[in-house]
Amino acid sequence: MRKFVLILFLMVVNFSFVLGQTPQDSISVFEMNRGYQYFKGDKQLTADELAFAVRSNDEAYQMIRSAQASNSFAMILGYAGGFMIGWPIGTAIGGGEPNWLVAGVGLGVAVLGFSVGAGSERQVRKAVDLYNDGLGTLSLRDSRRSRSELRLSLSEYGVGLSLNF
Repeated sequence: MRKFVLILFLMVVNFSFVLGQTPQDSISVFEMNRGYQYFKGDKQLTADELAFAVRSNDEAYQMIRSAQASNSFAMILGYAGGFMIGWPIGTAIGGGEPNWLVAGVGLGVAVLGFSVGAGSERQVRKAVDLYNDGLGTLSLRDSRRSRSELRLSLSEYGVGLSLNF
């Protein structure tokens, strides 16, 4: 009987410190020549893979999705601004009369697109930091996971361990 109680006690103590995720689940950020690259382990993540990787953290996932929408808007602004700059330059090269006001507006639109894109990149980095911070210690006794409980319980089938989350 003592062996059973000792084994049961050791199992309860062991399960109370079980980790749900390991440090290699974190996402690494590296600054490259043309922006930031995101890696999970050795695998480089695309934007969709990054969103899929952080989906377990609702707040980080919503920030990633919002940043993706902002990045799409920034790309549209960048393309429109580039077209508005390029059209008068092409007209001038072709010998026509360019409308430099359109080029000036295009420059403003392109700068606006650049700033929106930079903001979305900052938002993605913040979401990755938020996701990585949430990986810290995820044991069942962690105060951030107060909804998780491991109990010794009785049921119609006998005595057992019950994990509630």
